[in-house]
Formats: sequence, structure tokens, C-alpha cells
Amino acid sequence: MSSDLPGELREYIRSQNKELADRADNFWRIAEPIMDRQSSPNSNENGYPHIAMVEHNAWRLIKGADKVADFDPYELFILSCAVCSHDFDKGLFDKLLIDLEHGKGSGDFLINHHKELQKSFPEAVAIKKIIGLHDLPDGRFQEELKNIEKSFPLSKGPVKLQMLAVILKTADILHTDNSRIASIGIDTSSMNQKEKNKQLARESITGWEVDGSRIIINAVPETNDHRSALEGCINYIKENEWPAVAEKLQDYGFPHDLEFKIDTSICGEPAEPNEKALDKPGHVGDKYSQDNYVFNIPYREKGEGVVGREDALQKLHTQLTESRGTAIGQTASFHGMGGLGKTQLAVEYAHRYKDKYPNGIIWISADQEIDPQLIQIAKKWYWIAPESEHKIILDIAKRRLRTYSDCLIIFDNVDKLADIEPYLPEPDATPHLILTSRKPQPGFQPIEIDILNEKESQDLLMMESGRNFDSLPLEEKNACENIAIELGGLPLALEIAGAYLKYSSSLSFENYHSILKENPASALPGEMLSSFTSHESDLYRTLKVSESVFEKAPLLKDILNVLTWSGSSFMGLSLLAEILHVDENNLFQPLSFGAELRIL
Repeated sequence: MSSDLPGELREYIRSQNKELADRADNFWRIAEPIMDRQSSPNSNENGYPHIAMVEHNAWRLIKGADKVADFDPYELFILSCAVCSHDFDKGLFDKLLIDLEHGKGSGDFLINHHKELQKSFPEAVAIKKIIGLHDLPDGRFQEELKNIEKSFPLSKGPVKLQMLAVILKTADILHTDNSRIASIGIDTSSMNQKEKNKQLARESITGWEVDGSRIIINAVPETNDHRSALEGCINYIKENEWPAVAEKLQDYGFPHDLEFKIDTSICGEPAEPNEKALDKPGHVGDKYSQDNYVFNIPYREKGEGVVGREDALQKLHTQLTESRGTAIGQTASFHGMGGLGKTQLAVEYAHRYKDKYPNGIIWISADQEIDPQLIQIAKKWYWIAPESEHKIILDIAKRRLRTYSDCLIIFDNVDKLADIEPYLPEPDATPHLILTSRKPQPGFQPIEIDILNEKESQDLLMMESGRNFDSLPLEEKNACENIAIELGGLPLALEIAGAYLKYSSSLSFENYHSILKENPASALPGEMLSSFTSHESDLYRTLKVSESVFEKAPLLKDILNVLTWSGSSFMGLSLLAEILHVDENNLFQPLSFGAELRIL
């Protein structure tokens, strides 16, 4: 990496303030091992070339808009450090103590886990705020942008934090450039279809330029496959990424209109699509095919954050790969009371063994309507053209679900087997099937899971709270052990307790244990917890500690009341907003906060 230092942005900083430029270079050097962990010869997510390109894009954007004079060198220093650290978490999930979404996970590592960066860079708090927003979609990005300071106070003076956040996100969107990957010998043979499409799109894009208020992305696809992948990339950027920054770019006087200029002189003009051909089962076209790979797991893996469940995961793997199959294929199930972590175990298995399933992994939430989920999956993974008739899309999706082997299908939260029978495999198909349920289901071999023992409970509580047991005084250690016992070995209760203790960093284990024992006034409706049988009181008391969190997010309590009333039924954001008589944008912060505390 040292031969690549400094970049153009840091060259400019050096011309204004050599000390700042040296500090920025040092930040990049410290980060080198983290970047190396993200890199691999066959990955188009290659760590260092990506961050170098994003820094290059940020500087080009500032220069192209003739805005250099609007920035203090100290602000550009923070921008360079933010670029360097914005993808820290991609190679470091095993180091994070809690399950944070991308960006926020990078900030968590920067602030809480990397001692050298904490010690050498007091600006890390400001950097964390910027990188925490860079991957948020339209709506959430704009909402959370309001929650960070326009002018952030630091020892060397205030910095325009909101503007820096917008520039970083824009530069990251514009990273789709083949110069980022030109020097990497990438082998696409082991990639799934989605990864290949991403690679082909990047190979097609030759760069971008500023023209007045426009940013023009130039592309030269070499084959029909390149063109199809490029079209998917363009649609995704226009629909999911660019709306988040366009208005703010305009407000700050930056180019904000995005255009794509595609040179088809090599691959030729696309032929008119044959809709009938696209609708045929198994058709393999340039883009749409029932054979396309799928991996639609809705949750991130926790990896080493899963405590006391390794044995269950190994038993599941053995059951699915070595046991005698049933009439519907190799099956296994997790069943038991709510809060045991059945769903999380299925998630962990899917992520751990995804490479063993060449036809992918399909997740079905059985407590919601299944047909709409299948239609969404079919569209997202390009099994069929989205403009096809509703019935045809559903037929294709059901056929894929019921007739393919070498895949994993997960039915989460099944109440009655009859609810999923129309979606189970046909006799000739031999997929692996996992089911989670509160009770045993016929045809699915049970994998026993139980509450955590006292040591495992204590380990999970410490991990989720982000505290070090060995450094605690004796009375705190005793309180921690008592809390673990009090919560009855339920992973969900322990996660909620740990998240709350992490949020309330000044709250001691002794005080928390006292609150649990005193059984304070209810903060959440008891009906929400009725499914936890004999452990209901344990989880209930854990949640009731959280009364003070509603002061930070008052809408969260109303949201919980509505979701409790709706039970397991799916509820869209617009319906929730309508019921609560609020704007949708006002829901993002309390929903995010509730998820962070594991209440949602």
C-alpha cells in the first residue's frame, strides 16, 4: 500500500497543511491490514482498490464542481479518513460484538475495537457519523442525515459534517468503474449469477465526467451479457441509490443530474425482447432465467456472536447431509418456545453453508402470505421479466421452489404444516429443507435446542453489552451472573438486556439487576410476550427496564403497540404510518433504534 500513498486528495491537503496530510497517510497505513482482509484475487469487492477509487471520486467531484475553496483542509482530512474506513466491517464481522448493518458496523469497529485508531485519531467520532450513513437507501439516508450536525465541533474548528456525508455516499456510488478492477486478475467461474452480473457491469463502465449540472457515466459493453448486466446496474443506481443524494447535491451546488452514455458499437444494439420466450419455464436469456442463482436470507449472520449453539449447527448439518431423506427431501427442524433463537440458527446455517448449494437458498416467512414473497423473489433474482403477468410470475416462482434440487429452502415460523404443503418439493426434487416452529411438524426431523446454561448466558450477556467480565469488580461480576440466571437462559432476553446495557453504558450490572428484581411499571404490553410460556416473565422484565428509551424515540412505544395488535401479519411502512397518523420518514429513526436495542 505504501507505494500508493498519497492520493490526489491528500496531495492537496499536503499543499495546505503538511501535518494533516501526514496524519491522513498514517490513518491509511494503520488501516492497511484491515483492507488486506477484504481483498482476494477473485473478488470484485477488492478492498484497497475500492477505497482508493472512492477517494479519487470524492476529489474529482469537489474539483469538478469548483468547490475546493469551500472546504477547510481539516474537513478534507476527515473525508479522506472516512473514505478509508467506510468498508471496515466487510472483512471484520467476526470482530463485531453486535449485529450492525453495513456502515454502522464499520463505525462500531473504528470507535470500539481498533485501539490504535482510537488513540491516534480523536476525530474518529466525526468519521463514524459519516461512514454510518454511506450505505443507507433513499429515505433512511435523508432522515438520518438530519440527525447529524451540520457543523460538527472539533478541536481544530467546526466541520461541515452533513456535506461530507453526502460527498462520501456520492463518491461510493460512483465507484462503479472498471479502473477499480482492471489490475486484478478476477476469475468469475466460482461466482454466482448476481456476482457475475456485478462484475460484468463494472467491466463495462469506463468512467464518469462532470458536465455542468450533470454527472455522465460512460460505458462500453463488450457482449450481450455485459449489456444486460449493465442495464440492471443502471436501474439499481437510478432507483435505489441516486435519489438519496440528488437533492442534497443540488442544495450544496454540486452536479446532481445522473446520465448514462452507453456505446454499443462493440456488442451491437439489443434485439427486441420476446416476452413469450422470457415467460417459458427454464428459459436462459441474457438476463432472465429460472436458473438464476438466489440467496434471499433476510438477516445478517452473527458468526462468533452466536453463543452455545455450535453443537446444534453441527447436528443440523449432519441431519441434512448424512441422514436418510424423507418423501420431500432431506429435512430438519428447530422447534420450541419463542426466544430460543430458532430463526437465528437457520440464518447462521444458511450463511455458513451457502457455498454447498449451487442452486441457492430460499427463505420463506411462513407466518406471512407466501405468494407475494415468491413473486418478489422471482423479480429480484431475475427469474422472469417483472412486467410479465402476475400469474405467470407466481407460476415460475412456485415451479422453481418445488422442482429444483441442490438448494436449501427455509420455512421460518411455521404454525401448521398445511400452510406450507402447497410449496413443498415435488417427488423428483431433492432439496434440503429447514423448518422453524413452536411445535414439532410431521416429516421434519427435530434438532434439539435448549435454553443456554449459566456460563453461556453470562458469555452472551457480556458479548452483547460490550463489557469485559475480567475487568469487573467482584460485586459487578456477581450481578452479571445473577442477571444471567434471572433471564432463564433465553438468548432473546439476554440479547435485549445486553443491548440495553450497551446503550446505557453508565448503568451498572448491579443497578440493572435491582431493576429486574423490583419489577417496575410496565413499559410494553404483556400480550406481546404471551408466547414465551414459562419464560414470559423473564423477557417481560427485561423489556420493562427500557422505559427511558422511549424518551429518545417516543414513537417507538406506539409502533410496538401497533405491531403487537397486528400479531405476525406483515405490515408495510405506509400502513404503519397511516395507522399512527405520521409521515413515513418519521418512522425510520424509531424503527432503527428499536432494532439496535433488539426490541424489534
